[in-house]
Amino acid sequence: MNENIAIAYFSHTGNTKQAAKKLQREVGGDLIEIRKRRPYRSSEKVMIVRAILDRLSGSLPALSEIPHIKDYDKVYLGFPIWCGRCPQIIISFAKLSDLYTGTIIPFYTSGGSLAGNSQAKLQRIYKHAKVEEPINMNKNNSSS
Repeated sequence: MNENIAIAYFSHTGNTKQAAKKLQREVGGDLIEIRKRRPYRSSEKVMIVRAILDRLSGSLPALSEIPHIKDYDKVYLGFPIWCGRCPQIIISFAKLSDLYTGTIIPFYTSGGSLAGNSQAKLQRIYKHAKVEEPINMNKNNSSS
């Protein structure tokens, strides 16, 4: 059976984008970039502080467009880990696609942090989907 696969990802510095492309070469599928309506336009340190403030306030960044994943059997969902968590833009994306019923396979890049509670958080949002354990892409990538 041929599965219809998407690789949706958010990348600030390009590392997660490279991981998504590597994953695409391995499993096939369509690449879908998740972008903020107003991109982070500052140094990495300032951006991470902004991301932490977004998380603490519960702010969900607006997306530049709403990627649709409902027609895919399997979605690899990629993101950088910032301060031990997935960025709020991934939560924004998940809440906009929360009725998805296939399989979500998170993958992440990081400067050394693990995925933290990302799987549990995504499973709470994707109530009708199976969310698998995140894949650590740090073997060949770093940061975000």
